Amino acid sequence: MKKFILVTLLLLNFVTYSQETYVVDGLHNQIFKLESNFSYSLVVTFSNQSANSHTGDIAIAPNGLMYGLARNGKIFTINLSDGTTQMISEFPPTNQLNSYVSLT
Repeated sequence: MKKFILVTLLLLNFVTYSQETYVVDGLHNQIFKLESNFSYSLVVTFSNQSANSHTGDIAIAPNGLMYGLARNGKIFTINLSDGTTQMISEFPPTNQLNSYVSLT
């Protein structure tokens, strides 16, 4: 019985504290929210004019701010409400086209 209660509490804890999952379509500059049943919904189409390149990856900071990484090395924030972006930094250029693809 103790094992059953422990497993039940662990499962409830897992479900309660699950995180939101977002997916980026870097070619079309769209962010989708992935649901637990693997359905998805469009959150925002963002303007990536400041980076002037396709988006390679996204990440969410603990404070909820979303960051994007363009394949040319530019890092920018993404406003999930209205799709505006603001470039904040960039990696040095490389000899390879589209060389930056991941923030992790």
